[in-house]
Amino acid sequence: MSVSSQQLVDHYARHAVEAQGLVAQTQALLEHVRSEREAVVEEQGRAWGALAVAYVPVLEPAFVHRAEKLTGFRGFSRRDPFAALAQQLASLKKAAARIQSDERYRRRQFLVGPHGELTRELAERTSLLEPWETECTRFESQESFFQLLDARYDTPEFDVGFFSAQYWKLWAAGDRICEELGLADFGDDVLPAFKKAASERLKWCAQVKEVQDEIDAVHELVRQHDLAVQRQPLLPGEVLDASRQALAAHLAHADMGLLEQWLGEEPDRSLLVAMRRAAGLSAKGEALDDMISGLVAQEQDLAARGAKYQRKRTKYDRSKYRYQDFSQSDMDRKFGAKSKKMREALKKDRVLVDRLVRYDHYDRFALSNEPELWWFEFTRKRPPRHCRDLRRWYDANPERTPQLDVDEAEQRAVAKAVALQNDAEDVGYIS
Repeated sequence: MSVSSQQLVDHYARHAVEAQGLVAQTQALLEHVRSEREAVVEEQGRAWGALAVAYVPVLEPAFVHRAEKLTGFRGFSRRDPFAALAQQLASLKKAAARIQSDERYRRRQFLVGPHGELTRELAERTSLLEPWETECTRFESQESFFQLLDARYDTPEFDVGFFSAQYWKLWAAGDRICEELGLADFGDDVLPAFKKAASERLKWCAQVKEVQDEIDAVHELVRQHDLAVQRQPLLPGEVLDASRQALAAHLAHADMGLLEQWLGEEPDRSLLVAMRRAAGLSAKGEALDDMISGLVAQEQDLAARGAKYQRKRTKYDRSKYRYQDFSQSDMDRKFGAKSKKMREALKKDRVLVDRLVRYDHYDRFALSNEPELWWFEFTRKRPPRHCRDLRRWYDANPERTPQLDVDEAEQRAVAKAVALQNDAEDVGYIS
């Protein structure tokens, strides 16, 4: 049975619109997954920090040695936090003692107090500066005054030609300023008076700055002394925080399964829970990254497919094909059914993502499990096609089940759920 060119035009126009809709739906899911990924990354950072706190709850040799033994981290041996604490504490004490011996610090109240020597000297010099500031302002507040100075008006260096309009503007400004200041001539009276005032102002500004610098130096001594004294009781906490940060950076790249083994048969429960939480959040981030990669590939495939359908629509809409008949094989009849399944799959992926993000029972998942089994623990589903790396692992290990710290009945239920997993809704990628 043949089809007309108009039927092909309508057919591919619908497919192009459908592909565009799927692109939009895929992009919306991508945006959601990326947003959740950012939140997981922030939570990961807090989890690694919490795990470091569980290893080193306080800055004591026993906990530091335990952390090195149970994590393989050798940073504490190479950079001994206790030696660093002692060295920094000694440095702060020496700095405080050195400042205390400074005569300016000992006499600080007599120097910079409300009635101190330098305070009075500053006030005196400021009072001597003020008349010259006022006198300079009398000139500098005049409109066009600085323009006249820049042009060297009424001096031998004035080189604006009298045929220039600027020449007459400057001349008028000079006459106006002389009149407002009550002086006869700009070059003979205004300039000398201003230069004298400016010279005196500059001299007294330097005098004021000299005293102000001495006052600032005393205040800086006091600030440095107070900082050295105040940091001493805080220093153990600073060293502890730095130690934990270095340990957390190491743990972020460690083999969590191996670390759980090193805990032994009767581990510190708080440490075990913190470890499993950090490992679970890491698995969440990797799973979301896997899905993002697959969704990006689908988005690109759909965009390319939509463009292809649009080209076909344009092709069959040409006048030379208008009255021809074509075979039904010229239609893409599979895309309609496939696109419907893809829409459903995208909706289900959104549900899986939300289920994964809400999961918070990390303490039950033994880290002797393969990390890929976190996905099933999060969702109770096999990974969708968008999670390509995870899906390949599950395809290669269809019967693998996670070992959990739960009772036997729940463990059997997990195994049964794995056995029943057979995602009939999988549709693969557009080809």
